[in-house]
Amino acid sequence: MTPKQEEPIILTPMVEAETEAALLIVPGAYINGQYYQPLGETIQAASPLKLWVGLVRPFPLDLPNPLSVFPDMEKTLQVMRDLGMTTDNIFISGHSLGGVVLQNEEWSQEHGVVGWVMLASYLPDGGLNNVSLPVMHISGDLDGMVRVTHIRRIFRELEASLEEEPENVYRKPVMILQDVNHMHFASGNRTSSVEANDILSPMSQEEAQVGIARHVTAFLTVVLGQPELQVVEAKATLALAHQDTKIILQASRYLPRCRFAQDYMEEVTEGDRIRSPWSEQGQWLMSTVLDQYSDYLQRCEHYVVLENRVAEVSTSTYLYPRGIVVGTEPLTSKEMGVKFKSRQAIMEVLEPMGVEFGNEVSCLEVNQASFTLALSAATDIVNSRFNSRGKPVYFLEDDIKLTDIAWVDAHLLYNITDTGLEVTSPSLVTDVDVGLGLGGMHYCKLLTPTRALEYIMIDSLVGTQP
Repeated sequence: MTPKQEEPIILTPMVEAETEAALLIVPGAYINGQYYQPLGETIQAASPLKLWVGLVRPFPLDLPNPLSVFPDMEKTLQVMRDLGMTTDNIFISGHSLGGVVLQNEEWSQEHGVVGWVMLASYLPDGGLNNVSLPVMHISGDLDGMVRVTHIRRIFRELEASLEEEPENVYRKPVMILQDVNHMHFASGNRTSSVEANDILSPMSQEEAQVGIARHVTAFLTVVLGQPELQVVEAKATLALAHQDTKIILQASRYLPRCRFAQDYMEEVTEGDRIRSPWSEQGQWLMSTVLDQYSDYLQRCEHYVVLENRVAEVSTSTYLYPRGIVVGTEPLTSKEMGVKFKSRQAIMEVLEPMGVEFGNEVSCLEVNQASFTLALSAATDIVNSRFNSRGKPVYFLEDDIKLTDIAWVDAHLLYNITDTGLEVTSPSLVTDVDVGLGLGGMHYCKLLTPTRALEYIMIDSLVGTQP
C-alpha cells in the first residue's frame, strides 16, 4: 500500500501574546492526526500563550513509528515556520503509541524541545529520573489501554524524587484525571483495540478535553515561566492534580505488602519463604480458630509448636511474577502460591486446651477475603462504579490435587468472560501423619489482593455502560 501523502495540519495561534510557543501532537496507533484537532484547539483556547499546534502526519497506515516520526516532526516545524512561527519554545506530545515513539532526548535537544507531554502514554521504568527535560504524564482513571497501574509506577518514581527535587511536582507532573478514558484524547471512531479494551465514561468528549487542556496549558506555562502573572495559578493547578492522583491511587497503599517486595504491583522474582502479611491473614482464616481464642495462635515457621500455651505457626509464599506485560494486559501479579499449616494440624495442638474452631474452609474462602479486602481499600468512586456497573466475580470450588507435583504445575484459574470473572484455586491438603515435614499442610494458589483491585478498577468495567 502506498503511504498517504498528507501534509501536517497546522493550527495557527488563536491569540496574540508576548510569549510564543509551539506544541506538536503525535497521534496514537491507527488514528489520523486530523482527529486531534478538537483537542489542539481546546488547548489553544485555554492557553495564555501565542500557541501554535502542529498535528503530525502522515504515517503509513496511520501507525506512528520511530523511523518516520522525527522527519515528520521536522517537517511539521518547518511548515509552522513558513507560516510565520518564530519561537524556539517547542513542546512535543504524543498520544498512546505516539508518546512512545517520540522518546528521543538527543533529537529533542538538537531541535530545541523544552518539554514532553505524554498523553495517555508513559516513559519506561526509571525513565522519569533519566530524562533531563521537563515531562508531563496525563491520563484517565477509566483508561482501559494505559491502565492506572501503569501510571502508578511512574507516579511512584515522581514521589520518590520529591524530597530532593520538590519542583518535580510542576516540571515532571504525573496525573490521572477522573472519568477520563483513552479515546477522550482523540475524536473520530474508536479503533478496534480501543473498542475492545477502553472503558466507557459518563463524561463527554468536550468536558474531558477541557480538563486535559487546562492541565496541559498549566504545564506549558510553568516550564516557560510565562506569562509571569499566571505561573502561580498554573502551579496550583498541577499541585491539586498531584493530590487528586494520590487519592485515586491510594487504595493500593492499604493492601498488604511482602517482606521483600514493596507490594504486589511490583515485579517479584524472589523464591519461596517470602513472609506475606496477606498469606499470614489467610493462615488465620484457614485455621478457623474463633476470634476469642486469637491469643493462642502466633506466626513463625512452617510447623505448629506449643510454646507457653501458644501455637506458633506461619506460612511461606511464592508470588508469581506477572511476566512480560503485552498491550492492555493487567500489570499486577495474578497469583500467589501459599503453604499453610492445615486446620487439622492446628486443631491437634490447640483443641486439648479448650480452643474452639469454626467450620472448615478452603482456598475459595481466602480468595473471597482477598476480594473483600480490595473492595475495602478502594475509594468511594471505585466502589460506586463497581457496584453500579462492574461485572461480578464467581469464586468456584477448589481444584483438588492429589500430589505435590500436580499442585506445583497447576495455576490459578483467572478467566474473564462476558458475564464476569471466574476464579478457581488449585489446592492440596496433606494428612498430619505424612513424614518428611510434609504433613499437616494446606497448599493454595491464591488470587492476590492487588489483582483483585485491578479487576475492580478496570477489567470489571470494560464493556459495560456508564
